[in-house]
Parts: sequence; structure tokens; C-alpha cells
Amino acid sequence: MICFCLTGQTIEENLRLCERHARHADLVELRADFLSAGELGAACKFPTLLAERAPGMAAILTIRRQSEGGRYGGDERRRVEALAQGVGAGFSFVDLEHDLHAPSIDASLRHSAVTVIRSRHDTTHMRPDPARELGALPRNDLELPKLAAHVAGFSDAARMMLGAVEYAALHGQARRDGSGEAHRERPGGESRFLMVGMGPYGVPTRILARRLGCAWSYASASGEAAPGQLSPEVLDTLYRVRSHGPRTGVLCVIGDPIEHSRSPEFHNARLVADKRDAVYVPMRVDDFDAWLQLAHALPITGASVTVPLKEQALLAAERRDDAAEAVGAANTLLRTTGGGYMATNTDVAGFLAPFAEMELPRHATVIGAGGAARAVVFALLKQGCHVTIVNRTHERADKLAESMRSLTGLGRSMVKVLPLDDLGEVEHGALVVQTTTVGMTPEEEADPCPRLRFRGDELVYDIVYTPEYTRFRRRAEAAGCRTISGRRMFEGQGQEQYRLFATAARFD
Repeated sequence: MICFCLTGQTIEENLRLCERHARHADLVELRADFLSAGELGAACKFPTLLAERAPGMAAILTIRRQSEGGRYGGDERRRVEALAQGVGAGFSFVDLEHDLHAPSIDASLRHSAVTVIRSRHDTTHMRPDPARELGALPRNDLELPKLAAHVAGFSDAARMMLGAVEYAALHGQARRDGSGEAHRERPGGESRFLMVGMGPYGVPTRILARRLGCAWSYASASGEAAPGQLSPEVLDTLYRVRSHGPRTGVLCVIGDPIEHSRSPEFHNARLVADKRDAVYVPMRVDDFDAWLQLAHALPITGASVTVPLKEQALLAAERRDDAAEAVGAANTLLRTTGGGYMATNTDVAGFLAPFAEMELPRHATVIGAGGAARAVVFALLKQGCHVTIVNRTHERADKLAESMRSLTGLGRSMVKVLPLDDLGEVEHGALVVQTTTVGMTPEEEADPCPRLRFRGDELVYDIVYTPEYTRFRRRAEAAGCRTISGRRMFEGQGQEQYRLFATAARFD
């Protein structure tokens, strides 16, 4: 289920937001702490007006104080009064902080059918045991516990997701009937808790909320309600969170940064077309061991691996195929029947895909010496190209060259190294491959090799695909060079990756 957070300054603005986004949400949260001072008193009219403008939509009243990440900084007595009035105004839920127990609110609750969301918001850190923190909040037919916490890194996000699974198991969430469907007689249904990780690392907790056992996932049109919130349209159409259940398969892309990745669009579209009960989730990962722990526990069926985790993924895998071994990096992890992970690399096939339609030059200059560069250099050498590796760190380029000579048995005439600052021009008609992340969103105007002067007869291949036209590629085209978009490599490796996911996955 999707809860749409309303952050307009007036009741009318929030009603218009409801009308605009209603088909992508199951209930709305009126964040009355965002209302202008003169509008707060009108919050109790919202349920009646909502019934007219968006019939059948349940509503939550929230007036979050600043100490727990909200906007309300006024008189506390006025806030309590507004909450008490809202209880009897037709809201289905009222969100109250874990330490708020006011006689006026308690009196109003005794005469209403409102469910209390008893919430705890830790806006600066996450406590060590999320399941225990959630368990300390009331859990009964009248109160629904909620824990929201800032996640500073992926280890926090993993701990929160594992905590949600633990809490659901301990408290018998989502009891199931013979058909395997969860009963939901009202918003929240059998899933009687909420757990949210705030911030960029917490995005998976929002996408996988139902899969983890939570009652719903919060969304907003602007992301202002809480850090890391997605729009209701994205949750509904891209990630299809309303269709998730305890058996929904989980695939993901991992790396840091990850916001630029188009893999969720690519793979989720194919999952929909194949009618698979699975979702592909972006995970910003700065702690590979924490991700691996989560991957084993959920479990995660398969993962696309991007910078800077490709070499760690290879080392952590229990099995590796020839492609991953040769490149020395894994861009794909597949869960095996024994519960471990096999590493492979589809970057080689993806990089070479455009050359099925054009001739591959016999000389190539490769900028960079990371995991992507290893796949590119290996692919070029196997095709008989002479390769020059240039990199800002000369020692790293030397190490890559030596490993490729050892792997292929080729000599120094086939694999050379040049300092980045010494690269002024390349051979006539050569292929120039840019393999670093320089120029990637959000640093679109960065140039990985500003000293390189294009003559116009080079073929330039920038494997960055967001943006599709990097500064490096635009500069090459301005000089008259033919260019290849990084999207070609992305789509080529992605097609092979999805084939492997579909073959290995057991989420039908």
C-alpha cells in the first residue's frame, strides 16, 4: 500500500494534490505541520472535503514537531488541541509521538474509531536494535507502532530491514490463508507496524516495505515530507509496491553512487513484461559485508554490481565463472541453489555489442584502470587490438597491464601504459574508450582527459550513460569524431544480465 504525504501550505493545495495523485495512493497523510499558521485550525475539515474530492480515501492526521523531523515549532498546547480535534473529525489514523500522552487526546480517542500510529522518529541516528525499539512501542488493535530513523550508511539500512523481518516474525505479522493472500480489511490489514529508513541509503526500506511486512510505504510529490521519499507514481508504476507480498523476489543494483543508474527502469520493465513476481531495487551500498548479510537473509536472488564494488563482489562469491575470473571483477551476482552466490561479468559482451554493426579499430586507448577498464581491455585484447592504458594513477595502470599480459600471454607491444597527463593525441583512426565515472551525473561538466586533443578521425566510446552525451563525448563530436554512447554497452550487458537473472531466479 502507498501512503501519500501531503505537504501543501493550505488545505486546498493538499486537496488538489490528492486529486492529481489519487490513483497511485491508497491513503493520504495530512502533514498539518506544513500548513501555514492560519490553516492549522481548518485541518479538522479535511476528511469531509477529502470525501468529496477523492471518495474512499482514508486519511492520517500528523502534526510533527521539529524535534522529530517535522515543521511545527509553535505552541505545544495548540498542537495538542488540534490533534484532539482531529481525532473526532473523521480521520482514520492519527500519528502521535511515542512520548505524547495528553488527557484531551486520550478523551477524544475513547469516543472514536481512530487508530493511533504510535511513532518514534530518530532524525540524526539509528539505534542498535530496530526490532527491539519497535517492540517497545504499543502493539494492539488500537495502536500501530512506527519507527523512522536516519540511516547514515548501508549497514544501518540493512539492520533496519533485517529488524523489520525479525519483528514481523516475532509478532506474527501477515497471517496467511490457504490461497497465500494476506487479509486486509482496512488500511494496514494484517501488517501492524511501520518501519522507515530516512535518507538516500534508506530508499530500499521504502520500496520493499510490504515485502518486509510493513503496513504501507510513504511517498510524497516533492520528497519534502522526509529524506529519501519517492513519488507515489514511482512506487506504483516503476516498483509496483502494491503487488508485493512475502514471496516477491528481490533483485537489485548495488554501488555508490547509485542515483544515476537506469537499471531499475531496464529490469523492472522486463519483469513486468514476463509477469514475474519480483522487483528490482536500487541500493546505495558503502558496506559490502552488510549488503551480503542482507542478501543471504532476505534472500536477494540476483544483483547488478557497479562501482566501486565489482572486485569485492568477485572475492565474496563462492563460485566464479571464466568471464569474471578473466576480468578480475564481477558485475553480476546470482544466487545458487545452495544459497551462495556465483559471480560473472557481462560487461565484456556488453562492451563489444556495438561492434557487431561496425568495424573495430586495431588500436585502442583506454582511459581508466578500474573494474570497467579491466573488462574493456580484456575484450579488446581478445579481439586482437593493440591497447594503451592511461590513468591518473600510473601504478594502477601498470598493475592492470601486467595482469592482462599474464592472462592473455601477450607482450608489451600489445599492452602499453601511458600517464594521463602525457596523453595529447592518439593513433590515427584509433578507438578511444573512456571507462571512468568522470562526467557522470551529477558532475556532467567534468572531463576525464581535458588534455586529449581530438583530430576528428577517432572513434570515441564513452561508457558513461547518464548523461548520454557527456562533456567528453560532446567535445569529440565537435571535433568531427564518430562516437558510441555508453547506453549501447549498458543495454548489451543488461540484456545478458536479465537472461541470467531469469534463468537462475526462482520467483515465479
